[in-house]
Amino acid sequence: MPKLTNTLIVLPYDPNWKIEFERIRDYLMEQIGDLVIEIKHVGSTSAPGLCAKPIIDIVAVMDSYAVFPEIVARLEKAGFQHEGNLGIKEREVFKRLIPDDFMDYHFYVYPKDSEENRRQTIFRNALINNRDIADEYGKLKMRLIEEVNGDRVLYTDSKTNFILGVINCLDCKDEIIHGERITVRKACISDAEYMQRIELDPENVPFVGNWPLGWRIEKFGDADFLQAIIQKHTGEPVGLLIFRDMRQKETQVQLKRIIITEKSKEYGKEALYLVQKLAFECWHTQKLYLGTRAENIRAQNIYKATGFIPETPVPCVHFHIDR
Repeated sequence: MPKLTNTLIVLPYDPNWKIEFERIRDYLMEQIGDLVIEIKHVGSTSAPGLCAKPIIDIVAVMDSYAVFPEIVARLEKAGFQHEGNLGIKEREVFKRLIPDDFMDYHFYVYPKDSEENRRQTIFRNALINNRDIADEYGKLKMRLIEEVNGDRVLYTDSKTNFILGVINCLDCKDEIIHGERITVRKACISDAEYMQRIELDPENVPFVGNWPLGWRIEKFGDADFLQAIIQKHTGEPVGLLIFRDMRQKETQVQLKRIIITEKSKEYGKEALYLVQKLAFECWHTQKLYLGTRAENIRAQNIYKATGFIPETPVPCVHFHIDR
């Protein structure tokens, strides 16, 4: 198959990518098959229906580094050069020096217990098993192609938060703080539909913003944000929280968003007290602050009732509590 010129392109999914992976895998198995656990297809070309750069990402998974010297020796005889990890721990990069008839591919070797194996497997499986995630990732890539003007490094870096968001939060159910009637836990991607639905509820639209799915996934990977679910002890969700300034949480934290679905039961007040406890007792922040819209009088009254200090006259739109 002809090689690509050094141009950054993203193409619609091609079923031949799977066939090419299998051809490359079979060749590599002839060289090192007895030394590795598996040779697998990762990256966007492994996800049916997903657009991708037409370059196969292929990984040989070894049991441990005990067999790695022999892997290097055999691959060198087959025309591969070991280039080290290129900055990613326990991910060994190999470059093909001898021309072949395969489509372009990147070839790596890493141990089964490596972080890179965990990360790439989680992300690949998410793309294959969750059509919404794959669709949003495809939209992001097509947008970036228009924005980065052929800059491969910028293209790769600009996808980082989305990828980390999927990896970090796909199965995250970590409890953050426990209250008398409710619990606050970290949100995960499986919560995204619920979060979007309550943001778009006609009762909430006048007062809160809305994060589309792709944006929300990216923010799961942004260390400055923490998205959380408020739920009853039965596990039934009753609202959401979004915090900002988490990189500097020892100094200040913003409660960027709070939405409660069962407003008549005062879950909002309990959640705000838990937020204060979380900020001052767990994160040891010096300042907790939030804002609201001038017309949201109900929220302003709740903030004042739970100890937040208004920074502007009525209608109050900025509130804070200092430690």
